[in-house]
Formats: sequence, structure tokens, C-alpha cells
Amino acid sequence: MMNGENYNKKQRLNYLDITKGFAIILVILGHIFNGSRFERWISSFHMPLFFIISGCLLKYNDCRNISLKEFIGKRINGLIIPYIYFSILNAILIFIINGFVIDDLLMNILYVGIGQSIYALWFLPALFISEIIFFILSRYIKNSYKSAIVTLIILSCGFLINYTNYNVIMLVVARAFIATGFVAFGYYLFNFIKNIKLSYKSVVMLIVLNIVISQFNVNIDLWSLQFGNIGIYVMCSILGSISTILFFKNLGENKLLYYWGKNSLIIMATHQILMQIICTIFNYKVSGFLSGIFLTILVILIEYLIIEFINNKMTFLLGKKRSSEDLSNKGYNMLIR
Repeated sequence: MMNGENYNKKQRLNYLDITKGFAIILVILGHIFNGSRFERWISSFHMPLFFIISGCLLKYNDCRNISLKEFIGKRINGLIIPYIYFSILNAILIFIINGFVIDDLLMNILYVGIGQSIYALWFLPALFISEIIFFILSRYIKNSYKSAIVTLIILSCGFLINYTNYNVIMLVVARAFIATGFVAFGYYLFNFIKNIKLSYKSVVMLIVLNIVISQFNVNIDLWSLQFGNIGIYVMCSILGSISTILFFKNLGENKLLYYWGKNSLIIMATHQILMQIICTIFNYKVSGFLSGIFLTILVILIEYLIIEFINNKMTFLLGKKRSSEDLSNKGYNMLIR
């Protein structure tokens, strides 16, 4: 049994952070190559991958051994506080870039308040709600099979909302319900992921299989509840996520991806407004593969400066009061934790 004091003191599995580093790069690429077949593959699994990793970490950290109150408190500090700060920052920058249109500012503030959010920041309230839902289910429904069934029902409700005349609030709820299913999947499959050993050849074959299957689906976007064929979407989400995690588990240490993974919250919160600023100032347009790759590299390089600045000067944006050295050493400034 672990108490709340040492809940976050256990050593993390590095390959999960490395996988998050790869996934956050996919997020950037997906926004740059929007509408391409490449983006279709990325969208088939990259957001579910973050939720599945979150579920893995919940299992790894024995989250059920702390109180609901403490669990919610940790998630507020790690997810909601950064969500509020970065949302306000994005809203102000958009207000300036778009020519000080007050209606746009008020609309963005409204979206932030209800969890619809700005840009990719929608992920944070979705993760917050999904983790709270799953924590309650796993804590108070002792039978794992019953908990899994209830989770499956919640996941199904999230998909069903897509077929109703939903409003913005229901959009937020649906995302969280779908995320709950993926969080649960990561939680229940963590021991399998941790213990299974597959050869590189087998893992690469799974990745190729996911790439092929993803091309049979269209219009995939969890933010707007566009899934194309739901069966293919769920299959690719699971197959793509598991194969990616296993690939980086076999790969071993990668300091660069580990760094991006540890700081994925900052990248998630800032990369889209950064791209808008770059494209506005330099009148830059992505006209092909090379121009897209150039913008990706430029964004990643600037993100490094942003990450270092926030970790050293503005850690309050991350919901933490610790020093940047402590954050760096213990990995507190992460997307999932």
C-alpha cells in the first residue's frame, strides 16, 4: 500500500515518456499536414495513445490507494491549472494576432470556461474528467469485470453522442467519455504491455498493419467527434498505441524524445499559437512536404526555448511551485502527470 505522500515518488517507466515525446511530435505534424494520408494515419491513434499512456501510469502508480479528494487535487494542479493559464495566454495572443476583435476574445473565454477550449488544450479537461470517472469506477466497483463493462458503456455513450444533435457541452462530455475508455484500456492492459516481449520485426509489422488499416478510414478527429468507421477507429487506436509503446520499449533510451515527453504539456499548449505567429509574421504557407518539415523543425527548435523559459521562470503555469531543477529531475512537468 502506498500513501498519498509517496504517490508520485515511484520511478517512472522511461519508455512511456519517450513514447509521449514521439506522440507530441505527431501532434505537431498532424496539424501541419492536415488533410493528408500521413495525417490520416497520425489521427488514427495519436490522441488515444496519450489517454492509454495515462491509464498505464494510473496502474503503475497504484492510484486507487489514495483518496478521491487527494486524487482530484493532484489532477487540478497538474491539468486544470495549466489548462486555465495556457488557455488565457492563447486567447490573448489570438486576440492580438486577429486584430483585437473583442467578440473573438469573449467567445474564446466562453469556450475555455466550458471545457471546449482553444486549440489542442481541449485535451486537458478531457483527460481530467476521464481520469476522475475512471478513478471512481475502479475505486468503488471492486469487481474488475463490472468496472470494465461500465467503462465500455461510457465509451459507447461517447460515440453515440456523435449521432445526436449535440451542443458544445455534450461535445466536451463525449470526448471525456471516449477518453475514459482509452484510459481504462491502458490501465487494464498495463501489465501485459510491461511484461510482453516482441521482436522488432513483429512490432514493425504491427505498425505497418496499423498504417494500412488507417487508410481505409476518413475524416478522423477526436476533437470534433469525427471517427469515420468507428470499428476501424477503435482498432487503429488500440493497435497503433500498443505497437508504438512496444516499439519504444524495445528501442531503449532516447534522451531527445524523453525530453519532449517530459515537456509534452508545454508543447501541446503552445505549438499551435506558435505556428500561427510564425505563419502570420513571415506570411509562411505549407505548400508541400519539405515546407511542412521545415515548419516542424522550426517549431520544435523554438519550443525548446519556450520549455526552458517556462521551466526556469514560469513554473506556476504548470501548476507547480517547485524549482526547474526539481521539475527536470523528477519529471513533474509532463502532459500526463
